[in-house]
Amino acid sequence: MRQFSTKLLKRAISAWGNRLPTIWRNPSKLVSANRFDIPAKVIYAKNFFRGTEEGWPTDLYLAHINSFNGFFEKEPAKNCEGDFLNEFNTLLRSVVEQGFDTAVSTIPIGWSDLNFPINGAHRIAAGISLSKNVPCRLIESDDQHVWNYSYFLNRGLHEDYADAIALEFVDLSRSTRAYIVYDHLRNDLDLVEKVIASLGKVVYRKRISMAKNAQTEFIRILYSDEKWVGVKANGFQGAQEKAEKCFEKGDSVSLEQMEASLDLATSLVGEQPRFVDAKGCLEWKRGNKLRAEQL
Repeated sequence: MRQFSTKLLKRAISAWGNRLPTIWRNPSKLVSANRFDIPAKVIYAKNFFRGTEEGWPTDLYLAHINSFNGFFEKEPAKNCEGDFLNEFNTLLRSVVEQGFDTAVSTIPIGWSDLNFPINGAHRIAAGISLSKNVPCRLIESDDQHVWNYSYFLNRGLHEDYADAIALEFVDLSRSTRAYIVYDHLRNDLDLVEKVIASLGKVVYRKRISMAKNAQTEFIRILYSDEKWVGVKANGFQGAQEKAEKCFEKGDSVSLEQMEASLDLATSLVGEQPRFVDAKGCLEWKRGNKLRAEQL
């Protein structure tokens, strides 16, 4: 999307108001770390169209709604699980049959962040699931809500559901990157966080303790495309040696997911981590869902 100054955008919105044209956007571009709820809705929508929404997809959807707003929304009025499910199902059927009706609703985008939808997450999920662009409108607002993974976990979302949402995020956002922080860096976490903040926003963070045999398997999976890992015949010797170095200060790792500019991530991925730790114990990888699921 073309870049404009916020002052110019605010002036145009104030002057033109509702006369501003509808902007049709690729809904995947509206998925961000601060809208952790959108992938949850996408999971339900994809299963709805497959006819497999009952059970786990519905449980996940309702769990994230409960964490988000406790099953209460003023407009349109919704006050219970059934209200949210019925409204979403009706929306999904409507988009299939009629598409998006701009006379009924458009997705509000604030002038301060053109990739942050202030409302309309269900419509975005419908658009993503059906590969349809969604109608948006600019509004005079600088709202910067932080509906990220911490928001939902702190409000009771089960970690199993959060894991699934984070994996769906990998599918939806091409700017996803993953990094791993080993216990080698426990005394340098402030420096690590500064490096991370310079690259983008954290999408998800999960700390895991591993037994010795799991540590070698972890390294083997992580570097499965590297020859130095070794082969089954030599017991994956390279992976064992790497695991011994990376886990010599502790048995835990922090698996972390972030969104960052492709160019920025590419330019820094090979430099900053080596600066932080010469042993390579802050590792960076591009988002890879298969590998993430294995880990």
